[in-house]
Amino acid sequence: MHNQRFFSYLSLFTFFMLILVSGSNYLVMFVGWEGIGIVSFLLISFWYTRISAVKAATQALIMNRVGDMLLSIGFFAMIALFGSLDYATVFSLSPYINETYITIIGLLIFAGATAKSAQIPLHVWLPASMEGLKILNKFLILLIFIYNVKNLSSFNINLYLSILPIISSIPKSTLQTITGNMLGDGSISRKNYNSAGIFAMTMDAYSINYLEYLNKHIYSNFTTINIYPYPNVLLPQHKGKKITQYKMQSKTHPLFTALHDLWYKWDNETNKFIKIIPLDISEMFSEISLAYWIMDDGYFDSYGRTKTVLLCTESFSKEDCITLQNLLLNKLNIKSTLKIRDKNNNRYRIRISKTSMEIVISLVKPYMHNDFLYKLGI
Repeated sequence: MHNQRFFSYLSLFTFFMLILVSGSNYLVMFVGWEGIGIVSFLLISFWYTRISAVKAATQALIMNRVGDMLLSIGFFAMIALFGSLDYATVFSLSPYINETYITIIGLLIFAGATAKSAQIPLHVWLPASMEGLKILNKFLILLIFIYNVKNLSSFNINLYLSILPIISSIPKSTLQTITGNMLGDGSISRKNYNSAGIFAMTMDAYSINYLEYLNKHIYSNFTTINIYPYPNVLLPQHKGKKITQYKMQSKTHPLFTALHDLWYKWDNETNKFIKIIPLDISEMFSEISLAYWIMDDGYFDSYGRTKTVLLCTESFSKEDCITLQNLLLNKLNIKSTLKIRDKNNNRYRIRISKTSMEIVISLVKPYMHNDFLYKLGI
C-alpha cells in the first residue's frame, strides 16, 4: 500500500518536471512548477500521522504560494507589455521595451523562482522538507554507491527503493534499538521471498521484564506481540514444569519484511536464509544499538585476564565480525579484538578492549535495563 502510493507520487512528480522543462512558454512552465509543488506537498507529508511531516509540508506549501504570487504578478506584467507569454515572443521584443519595466519583471520572476526552488534567502523550507526521508536519505545513497564491488552483482536497487519508505517511517531511536536486537537475539523469519516477515526473540526466563519492556515500548507499536513461556506450562503435558525461556513473537508486518531483506540472504548450500550484516549498518547503529546488543548477546568475562565485555557473534562470518569491529571503532571509538570460538567452523566473538571499557560504560549505561547492568561488570 505504502509502496504504491510512494511511487505514484514519485511518477507524478517526474511527469510535472517534464512539463516544466519541455514547455515553450511561461504558462506551461508555471503549470509544471505548480504540479511539482503540489506533489512535493504530498511527498513531504507522506507519513501524515507524524506532526513534524505535516508541519514541514505546510511550510513548503506556504513558501511555494509566495513564489506563485511573485511569478503571477510578473506574468501579468509580461502579458501587459508583450501581449504573450511565449519565450520566442518575449525574448525577441525585450530589446525594444523600456529597461525599467524589463528589470521589474525580471526581479519578480527571479524572486518567485527563488522561493519555489529554495534558493537563499528563501530556502528555509528545504531542510524541513527532508522529513519524509530524514532517517534514510543518506543511507540509501550509501547503500547504492559505497557497497562493496564484490557484492554489486547481487545488489538489487529496486529492492532498496521499495523498502526505503517503510524503514524511514519509524523513529531513528526505534530503528537503532531494533538494530541492536538484530545483532543480538532478534531474528526475522520468512518462508520465502513472497511471504511476510515475523520478528522473534528467545531469551532466558530471567529476561521476562526486558522482553515485556521491548514489547511495550518498541514492537507493539507495529503489530500484535505475544510472549510465550517455554516449556508452555499452560499445556497439560508441561504442567508443573519450570519455565526456562520466554519467546517474544510478532504477527507479520511490512517493517519486518523490509528488515529481513536487509539482514538476510539466501544461502544455496544450506538452502535457507542466513543472517548477514546490512550494507551500511553505520546509518542504523549508535550507542543505543550497542546497549541492546550487549543486553541480548553480550557478557562480562570476569574470569579472564582482561575482565571486559564479549559479544557473541558466532552467527556471523569472520568478514562480518571484522565489519562490526570497524563499526565500533569508527562510530563509537571502541577498540576490540576477535576471539576464536570455533576454529573448525571459523566462528568468532568480539572482545572489547579493556582500554575502551570506560567508553562503553559511559555510552550504554543510560540505555541498559537494570536487570542487565551486570553485563557491564557493574
